[in-house]
Amino acid sequence: MHDNIEYLIDIHRDSQGRDKTTVQHNNLNYAQVYFVVGTNNPNWEKNMKFDERIQKGLNDKVPDLSKGIYTKDSASGDGDYNQALSTNSALIEIGGVENNLEESYRTITVLAEVIQEIWLEDNDLINT
Repeated sequence: MHDNIEYLIDIHRDSQGRDKTTVQHNNLNYAQVYFVVGTNNPNWEKNMKFDERIQKGLNDKVPDLSKGIYTKDSASGDGDYNQALSTNSALIEIGGVENNLEESYRTITVLAEVIQEIWLEDNDLINT
């Protein structure tokens, strides 16, 4: 892997309908997210901690924006999801098939802010 890559983020869309993938905050709809951690790789616990940091940041900004972190082993899926490539890897499902672009973009904006805050913290550029 390239030495300058600090985070690997794999973005997907959920297959569920909007009633299960949408949250409202301040009269605005957001496409909810959830995380998938493959437990069939040596980095899974570190990746889980990375996902927990992102999830906390999301839910601090928009309550219930994250629906949680789900683990999958080789019996229930791939079990790796390329997460063996990094200790800071995240597979993030954003919204579902019925969420519109506005809802998804709104969520992506919050996600980008959270990841930026984590990066700044990890690089000692802000005080925690």
